Amino acid sequence: RRTRLGLLVSAILAAIGALVFDSAIQVWHHVGSVVTATLLLPVLAVNLSRRWRPSEFGAVVAMALAAATSTGWILASSQDRYPLGVEPLFPALLAAASCLTVDRLLSKTKTP
Repeated sequence: RRTRLGLLVSAILAAIGALVFDSAIQVWHHVGSVVTATLLLPVLAVNLSRRWRPSEFGAVVAMALAAATSTGWILASSQDRYPLGVEPLFPALLAAASCLTVDRLLSKTKTP
């Protein structure tokens, strides 16, 4: 049942992607921007020493915020021009870094 649902969701997303994007290069660029921004900082951060490592909740929120920021930046583009002329990866990484920083600052104040 889950496999069928996964195949259906994948087919729907593939059909939408085929209708929306002009080329496979554009698809890879957008997917790469979202995935890289979503995973880069949280994956690096969990490999830090315990003192600097984010909480599970902080890492998940940073990932969701980075994905939303990158996706929003892509959706806000017009005629292949991004807002402020900035690639979506950079504001998404800034959002994730900010979230991880706030998580660490809050965690330090809670710990005796």
